[in-house]
Amino acid sequence: MVVAPAIWVAPQIISAPAAAAQTCVDSTLSWDLEFPGSPLGSPVPLTNGVSRTVGGTTMTYTWVDTSPTSVQFHEVNGTFQRLALGAPRVPQFQLNGSGPGPVVHRFTFDQPVLNVAFDVLDVDQNGSSWRDEIDVFGELGATTPIIGVGTLRGNAGEVSAIVPNRTYRGNVLIPNPNDDRSDVGFFFAGPVDRIVLRHVRAGGGNSQGVGISNISWCV
Repeated sequence: MVVAPAIWVAPQIISAPAAAAQTCVDSTLSWDLEFPGSPLGSPVPLTNGVSRTVGGTTMTYTWVDTSPTSVQFHEVNGTFQRLALGAPRVPQFQLNGSGPGPVVHRFTFDQPVLNVAFDVLDVDQNGSSWRDEIDVFGELGATTPIIGVGTLRGNAGEVSAIVPNRTYRGNVLIPNPNDDRSDVGFFFAGPVDRIVLRHVRAGGGNSQGVGISNISWCV
């Protein structure tokens, strides 16, 4: 009797199911939806420490005024709009009085987030009267500042990058705050759990202000 040779079969290895691919869920804080008011001309004040929860993430807005003599406005302004950015009504942060600033605005998330994107609006100047300067960076816990990617909007020369991707200063007067020529876009790939915006009076005068668009992120 002829015995057929044995045929070797590779053992089958049963592995644990692969972990499901992690997905990043986008969320956007719409100032217009979260702080509704009259369509135009009726600002909604932003109190220090106000919070909103969007997509399971809570963002808290606080500020510290380092110039006690100044008078601040923190409000979702019915006349300050950015329709092109999907934000019919957005906050305006205004420096008034004699204090030079800076006013430090903090947007704190209750968990680390990714892909944070927003624009700082109306970074301009009015001759020798006043000049907006902004310093924007991210944080994660108590780490050193996290630098994002800054993008100048509008025409060349309207805003100067003093420190690229972080510190910007207005060069021209944009009389209409709804004109986006002097805006600066910021993007933080993350993770970050706080965005810091320092608004400085780079000059004398008063009644200077900047705004911030809707803020998007991903978790």
